[in-house]
Amino acid sequence: MKKFLLIIGLAGLTMASLVSCEDLLDVEETFTFEHEFTVNTNQTTFSSSDVVDLSASSDVIGEYGSKIKEIRVEQLEIRLNRFNGSETQLLESASIAIAEPDGAAQSTIAEMDNLFLHALLNSPIVLQTEKSGRDSLEELATSPPHRFRMYLHASVDEGPADFTAVVKVTATMVANPLN
Repeated sequence: MKKFLLIIGLAGLTMASLVSCEDLLDVEETFTFEHEFTVNTNQTTFSSSDVVDLSASSDVIGEYGSKIKEIRVEQLEIRLNRFNGSETQLLESASIAIAEPDGAAQSTIAEMDNLFLHALLNSPIVLQTEKSGRDSLEELATSPPHRFRMYLHASVDEGPADFTAVVKVTATMVANPLN
């Protein structure tokens, strides 16, 4: 009976150590992806959205796919890489939101207000992220098919609004090649 209990105990210990050893093989990589929103309207309030497919736009996501355990958003930036307007044109308010690819469950990841558009031209600013939007992005980016819808909702003080905004996300991916 003592041998039986010893064997059961050793088997349990072996199983527990194998599970913890598996975590030692985790691969952690930092990657970035960018998404552009082209705005060209005479209106002062506008909204734009696109589906982002990380499998197609990020080699890291394409390589590890279903072996990804988690993705953590580290930083969110915005800049303009094209701007056609006055130096005093003001971005009164703007938000970046994340949703399911079909647009369901939209959640704001960042908001900004009272920024001169001209100042954002080729000059990125780091945005404070909101937990619910960050969590949504992390979950959708981690789970196959690694797709989500990204929105830009904004208003400016004068029209026309003519610029290209670039949202850059820096994230860390953790994957286990054995999974």
